[in-house]
Amino acid sequence: MTLDTQRTEREAVEREYSEGREPFSYSARAVEVLRHDWIAAKVGEHRPRNILDVGCSLGQLTARLTRIVPEVHAIDLSLHAVARARGRNAAARFASGTVTALPYASGSFDFVVASDGPFSWNLDAADRQSALAELRRVVAPEGHVLITEHTRRRRFAELVDLVGRASLRVVNVEYLYDRPWYQFESWLKAIQHWRVAQSLRGSAPVARSLLRFGRLVGPSASRHVCILAARQS
Repeated sequence: MTLDTQRTEREAVEREYSEGREPFSYSARAVEVLRHDWIAAKVGEHRPRNILDVGCSLGQLTARLTRIVPEVHAIDLSLHAVARARGRNAAARFASGTVTALPYASGSFDFVVASDGPFSWNLDAADRQSALAELRRVVAPEGHVLITEHTRRRRFAELVDLVGRASLRVVNVEYLYDRPWYQFESWLKAIQHWRVAQSLRGSAPVARSLLRFGRLVGPSASRHVCILAARQS
């Protein structure tokens, strides 16, 4: 992707935020709501004192984190997204900035979440390395970084390798088995403005059923890879 294309995409997303819309529809799509619930549960297992939510959008995941972590920070590239997120959630501390130069001191956080991560952010190879280096820099020694990424399965191993080369020790790799749901959603696009389609997209029971089916198939039925890593000293 060229720099001009990246700039055009970012401007389009910023325009959506400024006009009051929600890019990516994280609040309306059941599978994204369940993904955020899954992330929050994983974070809760580690009982961090503080956390950084990178790429927070309108703070959908951030709000969940404030229920389980005493101190929550969140950051997004979009000024309009941050302004709207701050207005919806007074319990978190929001900032605007880029993942390639995070405005936080080294070792500031017990836990860092990047959802979705380096591929979804449309970074070039050099910036992906810079982003992962920054995630490592701001996490405390023995702290954890959780990266979830929506991509094709052939790129899962590539991302795991990138994380390892950023001097982060890969602790665990998991999958969300959500490919059947995304396929189902693509079938709904032809009737996306119908009320029934909107209801199905927001149905947690439907999403859970498709995720259970994906789990039976195995990792090939996943569009999300989830990498838990620890900072190496």
